[in-house]
Amino acid sequence: MEKNKNTHCKWCSAYGCSNSKNKRPELSFLRFPSDPDRCKKWVVNTRRADLLSTPVEALSKAYYLCAEHFEPSCFTEASPNRKRTRLTKLADPTIFNIPNPPPQLSSSRPPPKQRAPIAVATSTPVTNKLKSSSTTCPSTSTVCNEDALNLSCKSMKRKLEQERVKTSRLRKRLRISCDQAPQNETNTQSSTAVQDDAIQNLLEKHLPEAAVQFILTQIRISKLHANGRRWTGSDKGFAISVHHASRKAYSLLQQVFFLPSPKTLRISLQNRNVFPGFCRSVLDLLKIKVDSMSPCDKVCVICFDEVSIKKSLSYDPVNEQS
Repeated sequence: MEKNKNTHCKWCSAYGCSNSKNKRPELSFLRFPSDPDRCKKWVVNTRRADLLSTPVEALSKAYYLCAEHFEPSCFTEASPNRKRTRLTKLADPTIFNIPNPPPQLSSSRPPPKQRAPIAVATSTPVTNKLKSSSTTCPSTSTVCNEDALNLSCKSMKRKLEQERVKTSRLRKRLRISCDQAPQNETNTQSSTAVQDDAIQNLLEKHLPEAAVQFILTQIRISKLHANGRRWTGSDKGFAISVHHASRKAYSLLQQVFFLPSPKTLRISLQNRNVFPGFCRSVLDLLKIKVDSMSPCDKVCVICFDEVSIKKSLSYDPVNEQS
């Protein structure tokens, strides 16, 4: 049922169809499409299982289907001289005289109803309006559509008004919250100050002054960020004393308490003007201290010991000298 290469006769490849160009010259014969998906669909519709393994190129060159297997809607508008010779881009054969044919593709949707135009108010005389009223009267469906449109507009206006009310309420709440924020912050600071005073009074009842100052420093430093901690002179002096006594003990205390880093202590010592030899300011302070002492307290023991001196050269970054 395919094309005969010797006689160049076109045969219909549909199952059970014997139409050919010799028998029916007036009938159009259409090639299988070159698109693989459409070509496979044509083969499935024709119920030709033997053509499933045939390449698409061979099917589009030598296999045909007659126009009787296509619905009229599958053809484009024919010219006056030719009848139904060109298919649409998505046309598929669906008419076959075989059991369980493919479903019909004709549209079952009814054509749309022609609606009468809606009358538009103009500046024509009253007589013309009366004459045209009989021809421009809107249909029932048009009136229903207008009513539905009016209802939808009313509902949208109602929703818009509700949203405006909600927005105004939220703005009012936000304004009240912004006004109360400074007051809440002030109350928080005042309550924190009261708590700090209560803690300080409790510590002063049971601990010595040095321990109280150390604990208050820990409370103050714990509220600050690591890069924002500022140490007082007494804090640095206490830390230098502990670090001078034992570096290991200072490292252990750093794991438990908030203490200045060794680098901070070195920078603090570099800012102090300490020179080799006798320090005159220290001797003056010692003289003032001794003058206020009793004769019994002035009794002392002077010891002499040897000191090992080694050569060493280091750079002082503060004074920029060696």
